[in-house]
Amino acid sequence: MRKIILFCLIFLLVGCSDSPKSKADKLIDTYLKENLKDPSSYECIKKGNLGLYTPMTIAIEKESEKISKGEAISDTMDVFLDHVKKYFIKNGTNPYDTLAWELSIKYRAKNTYGGYEISNCIFYFDKGISHIINVENK
Repeated sequence: MRKIILFCLIFLLVGCSDSPKSKADKLIDTYLKENLKDPSSYECIKKGNLGLYTPMTIAIEKESEKISKGEAISDTMDVFLDHVKKYFIKNGTNPYDTLAWELSIKYRAKNTYGGYEISNCIFYFDKGISHIINVENK
C-alpha cells in the first residue's frame, strides 16, 4: 500500500511540473488566440524544437551571416568559436549561459479577408519561459 501511495505522489509531482516545451506551447497558444484574426482557423504545419539562445548561439548566427556574404574573418568556424569562447570567458560571461529560448513555427490561419495565409514565425521566450519577449516573422 505504501508503494502505491509513494508511486502516486511521485507521479503527481512529476506530472504537475511543466516541461520547457509545454510551457512554450502554452504561451504560443495563448499568443495566437489573442492575435490571430480567426483563432479557430489555426492549423499548425510544422513546429520546430525548442532551442536555447546563448552568447555562443548569437555569435554563431552573426558569423554565419558573414560567411554567407563572404565577409568571414577566420578561416574556419572552429577557430572563430574558440576565439569567441575565450573572449566571453575573459570578460566574465559564461558563453553557454541561457539568455532566452526560441521556437519556430509554421502555421496557416485566416487573414482579415477570410483567406488562408501561411506564416513562419520565431517565438523568443525569457530565460524561465514565463512570457514571450519577441515574435519575429520570417
